[in-house]
Amino acid sequence: MRSALLLLALASPLAAQPQVNANRAVDFAFGNGDGATTLSAGVTRFTAMGKLTRIKAGVGLRGTLGTGTIGLTPQGASNVPASVKDTLRMSLAPISINIAAHIGVLITETLMAGFNIDVFGFTAGGTRSGIYTENQAAAGEGVHAKAASTNVFAGGSKDRGTLNSQFFAMWAFSDRYAIKGGLSHQRFEYVTETPLASNTKRFQMFSNLLFLGVQIVK
Repeated sequence: MRSALLLLALASPLAAQPQVNANRAVDFAFGNGDGATTLSAGVTRFTAMGKLTRIKAGVGLRGTLGTGTIGLTPQGASNVPASVKDTLRMSLAPISINIAAHIGVLITETLMAGFNIDVFGFTAGGTRSGIYTENQAAAGEGVHAKAASTNVFAGGSKDRGTLNSQFFAMWAFSDRYAIKGGLSHQRFEYVTETPLASNTKRFQMFSNLLFLGVQIVK
């Protein structure tokens, strides 16, 4: 009897310990860096990968709002030497909705490390004014551009649209709530109304942002 009570006392705090082992979760994050700020929200469904119970894979939807003023460079420009630095400076306002893939590894019952990446989706955002500067000229010209409407993760220079990815660590401080933080790699793309001197209408920027967020287990 005394042994049974001792085992029960040892097991009770372990059973009450919070875990980052949820099947469904909602998360919110704020990121800032390289002149850009992002606000994102998403919902994800996780599952264990076969017998690898500490590895969690998931898929979900993520919305991201980008703000700030950034400099974008030509994408897919033809016959332009690498030394030419054309720049399109824009004030951001894209809102993207993407299908995102997630994977995480449980380091302890309360600590997870992992990453996620947008795979496919769409972006909304009206036409905005920007300043196009050809080859680092002293003065630029006013142009109009809008966020690329289709988002596709295809790897490196083949990517299209607005895409977000996160490398994170997450700590559960209760059975329902966890805090997460890390590095967000954000891609922005704007399309001008007509081709510019770099022979392209597509301009892109990759930003690295530090982010902090919270996850709510459902």
